[in-house]
Amino acid sequence: MAANHPHLKEFLTKNLKWLAAMLVFAAVYVVYTGNIMLQPDRYLIGRLDMQSDVPVFYNNIYLFEKKVTAGQSPLHNDMEMYPAGFSMTMNSHNFIMGAFCLLFDDNTIGLNVGLWLSFILSGLGAALLCYRFVPNYWAALLAGFIFAFSPWKMIKLQDHHWFALTAAMPFYIYHFIDVFTFEGRRFLPAIASYKKLVYCLLLGIVTALSEYYLTFFLLYFSGFYIVIKHYVQPWRIDFKKLRPWLLIALITGIASTAVSLLDAMGWDDKGAFFWGGDLAAYFLPVYSPWVTNLLGSVGLEIPAYQENFFFLGFSFIAFTVATVFIARKQENSTPTEVKTFAWLSLLFVMLSLPVLKVLGHFLFYLPTALIHYIPFVNNVRVITRIFVLFSLLFPIVVLWYFNNSIKKQVVTAVSIALLVVLFIEFKPNPYQTIDKQSIPKEVYELKPMKGDVVLPIPAGLRDGFTQIGLNNSDMLYFQTIFDKKMIGGYTARLSSKVKQLYLIDPVMRDILKLSENPNQELPKPTPQQVDAFFAAFAPDIIFIHPKYRATAAERYIFEIAGRKGFRLANAGEYLIMTRH
Repeated sequence: MAANHPHLKEFLTKNLKWLAAMLVFAAVYVVYTGNIMLQPDRYLIGRLDMQSDVPVFYNNIYLFEKKVTAGQSPLHNDMEMYPAGFSMTMNSHNFIMGAFCLLFDDNTIGLNVGLWLSFILSGLGAALLCYRFVPNYWAALLAGFIFAFSPWKMIKLQDHHWFALTAAMPFYIYHFIDVFTFEGRRFLPAIASYKKLVYCLLLGIVTALSEYYLTFFLLYFSGFYIVIKHYVQPWRIDFKKLRPWLLIALITGIASTAVSLLDAMGWDDKGAFFWGGDLAAYFLPVYSPWVTNLLGSVGLEIPAYQENFFFLGFSFIAFTVATVFIARKQENSTPTEVKTFAWLSLLFVMLSLPVLKVLGHFLFYLPTALIHYIPFVNNVRVITRIFVLFSLLFPIVVLWYFNNSIKKQVVTAVSIALLVVLFIEFKPNPYQTIDKQSIPKEVYELKPMKGDVVLPIPAGLRDGFTQIGLNNSDMLYFQTIFDKKMIGGYTARLSSKVKQLYLIDPVMRDILKLSENPNQELPKPTPQQVDAFFAAFAPDIIFIHPKYRATAAERYIFEIAGRKGFRLANAGEYLIMTRH
């Protein structure tokens, strides 16, 4: 067939090795995720534990599809937080995957295939970026593997699918480094390629429609790349002299003192310092039970460990140390791009550690902590996630030095060996999955019932900063099955309009309190208050979680619902009340 299409034959011949790389990355994903891709219509990586974020992501796809297929704007949705609804703008990660899933009849298949492709393209993009500087196929494959399947990425896959949508990032950087020219004495760099600029804009849009954290990180890369390469050029500094180190110490001391004062004055860091990383996490797999047990046995721990996934393998650490000794004489011949990547890698480490801690022990604030007091920028409060850029750039830097310090055959052999060892080191524990066949039967019973609005018990409002009541995230997955509007829900940022609507109503306020503490006794609402609640929120169906059975919360619901003619519609694990 290819013989009859010369252009196809030429393409396959020219790109065969990269097609092979994609097959390798595809196979690794299948092995790492177990039976997911063998039954993509049944299983989804995630869990139903009332607080997991995966149902949020899956529900965003459902909401996007529902609006688009109805010919309506996907930027607003009243399917949750009824009747006010909420803005989908900050829920940007629903757009790219939502659009992709429109190609499939089943969103579960669409999401699984979309994630699979994202891992494949992430690896390919990183490999191509590496190959620009390290023209060794196996070294490039190693860089692609590290970026695509780092422990950070694989652990995030359990609860935060959207951080796996990194496919556009390496391609963006691949083109961005060609956009500007830094020659001459101009204060601002000149545009060298408008075509590359357009590529970057398109890839930036893809990232913006995938995840806003990743979008911020590309903006960080772009700005810091220009500053380091064109203005600062730190490689010109002679660090063998004492003066640069004294200046660094002075800047760090002033910054640390300033942050301490701002903290004492009550300035809000948006929780960034709590979520900040620990330096030890770059050298230890703190997500592994044996490490946490070992640290615990000597009275040590790494707080917020669930965000400290900086480890790239003991073998890669050993490889990096060996490369430092092998390549000590390569400093003067290092290309500017590689030096820029090296300094960016250091900067991203510093950004991930706004509070310099080692094994949980506070040392001092780094100057990078100051960004968390800058409005808008401080929306990126879990700054540890910038490690995704470190995992892309740092391996390229190390591999460049190694490749230019030793024979090609050795580079190939070591790269292959590292691929094998890291494949073992990076292999994640078996994932918890959401199984369509294990969903409670009562969820399916809701769909044909008369009525458009469901009141779940517990009920709550939740965003990235706040939870009022208790938002049972399982309901967000269930909603994709029963397909009705729902009181309460999750959004990226709660609006004051929604908060006011829910908190001004006495009955709704009681329901939120009982959702937090189902056993507290509250006074019965007045008939007028009950009438006002049902007029404002108009629930047709009440769906009570098993944990709220035989509680004060259930008695309260029976009281107010009984006054409006609601009756039990089933006697299963979940209670369903309806008035139709």
